[in-house]
Amino acid sequence: MKKLIDPINTSDGLFHGKNKQTGEVSTIVTSVYMNDTQSATRINQQELIAILTAAEIKPDEATSDQVLTALKTLFLDRDNERVSNALQKGNNLSDVTDAATSRKNLELDKVGNWVAVQQGGGTDMESNKVYVGWDGSKLILQVDSSPEGEMYYKNNQPPYPVTSVNNKTGAVSLGSSDVGLGDVGNYAAVQANGGLYNVGPHSIHIDWGNDGKLHITVDNTDQGAMYTTVNPPPYPVTSVNGKTGTVTLSDDFSITYPAMLWNSALSGLQMRIGDFALPATAGATTVITFPSAFSGGCLMVIPIPDGGSAEEQIGASDFFATGATLYKGSKDTTARGGKYLAIGYK
Repeated sequence: MKKLIDPINTSDGLFHGKNKQTGEVSTIVTSVYMNDTQSATRINQQELIAILTAAEIKPDEATSDQVLTALKTLFLDRDNERVSNALQKGNNLSDVTDAATSRKNLELDKVGNWVAVQQGGGTDMESNKVYVGWDGSKLILQVDSSPEGEMYYKNNQPPYPVTSVNNKTGAVSLGSSDVGLGDVGNYAAVQANGGLYNVGPHSIHIDWGNDGKLHITVDNTDQGAMYTTVNPPPYPVTSVNGKTGTVTLSDDFSITYPAMLWNSALSGLQMRIGDFALPATAGATTVITFPSAFSGGCLMVIPIPDGGSAEEQIGASDFFATGATLYKGSKDTTARGGKYLAIGYK
């Protein structure tokens, strides 16, 4: 662009017309001024045409906003309201193309994109400023302008021996009463929780009641007195196997011909008696079904043939709670039958 041209060579730099009254003559327009004006005008046109050319617009003297249109095309986004490639206030820096470089340029490259520990906002917390820093050998803490001293952790243990416990100062020797163990003694502890049926953690308490009995409390719920040799459960028994009221324990015995069952109420031993039949086929087997399944399982089955002769050798195998398999010899071609005795348990 041409530098600023000089004004017309008059005392006030303005053009004047002829004044007959004062005798002032008209301003003489020199060739230097006209050439400077023409040169400046052409250079300005060339500058403006260069803007139009960059925006691929051809000069049109009938259009008066070509330069404005060219500037919008070159610098504004498609909505003609935002500068192209410029950050938009409403995006809150989400339109930064290289966040890492931007953090470095803003001297934030040492912060990192880490999850922060929130200061304040929790129960009983105030809106103070909390500072954590490194003094060259350990972490130190400061709240607002008040230093709180060093922080204790694995590599910076608190000083020993302990110098203050329960208002005692100096080198302190801890007694059992200082840590709430005055009534415990040096005994092996009974662990609460952690067993097969644990649904804890719960606080389990055993204590001596004013009724002269040991009582159990789980959390805040009283479970009543414990049964011991000195404090046995109440008699007579009032509930056994779903039976309520004053209960007399007796064996369970029934006969539904040709089967019989017997369950011992005290020992848990159970017996079943029934019939069996084996076909004439040599080595035949049959599966017997007990009149009632054993609660726990079958211990043995003893087949008893009707005739009782030496030829009638019957065996038993595959014992299970509801039955068993009986078999005869591989050369026995006579149909066999008889009773069986099955013994099981509760």
